[in-house]
Amino acid sequence: MTSVPDEQQMPDITAAVGDHTLVLPMLNGLQHVDRLVERFGRERVLGGVCVVSVTLEEQSR
Repeated sequence: MTSVPDEQQMPDITAAVGDHTLVLPMLNGLQHVDRLVERFGRERVLGGVCVVSVTLEEQSR
């Protein structure tokens, strides 16, 4: 999926969403949120932040 769901992807997403489903997109940026809210409603689209932290050791271990 791209950073914004397009017209070809939205039917696949819609098919996976049931009556009690919440949508938590894990995409970069915020443009996709508006499309998802438009389709599913603000009460069903969640937002969040993901932080990935790594430590590189010597000799690429």
